[in-house]
Amino acid sequence: MNLTTKAPANTPRQIPKVPVSSERLAQMRAELSNLVSKERPHVIERIKVARAHGDLKENSEYKQAREDQSFLEGKIATLEYNIEHSHVFQKAKTGKVGLGSKVKIRDDMGDAEYTVVGSSESNPTQGNISVDSPLGKLLMSSSSGDKLRLKAPQGERQIEVLGVD
Repeated sequence: MNLTTKAPANTPRQIPKVPVSSERLAQMRAELSNLVSKERPHVIERIKVARAHGDLKENSEYKQAREDQSFLEGKIATLEYNIEHSHVFQKAKTGKVGLGSKVKIRDDMGDAEYTVVGSSESNPTQGNISVDSPLGKLLMSSSSGDKLRLKAPQGERQIEVLGVD
């Protein structure tokens, strides 16, 4: 006898919160405010002016303004979604690597310093690695002095954690 119960098919799926720094959340809010209060009215005005030129089938200015409006509305929707589903993380002060930690490491390629961030803030060239990246996952909860092995497509890398801030 199987007593397993399933959730009804119409149960809303729980959408996970995305970890972001308070700085990134403020940036997203400022960008959204700018798009809604300045860019959107500007595009609407461009559409109005282009529409006044007459025949919309042959009006490239109108078509471009409508494409710009579509792009802008998509960007606004994305920002609203990201803001709504963001979770501001607090930097851990445990001596272990967590979200927001600055980590100094040494491997065969030399010394490097990274900040572990949520996936939406990841930018390895600026030293921000995602908690969801292979290196980010490996570093999570490690401490200064830990020796780790990262399996990468280029082969295995030996990594030593030099410091956690």
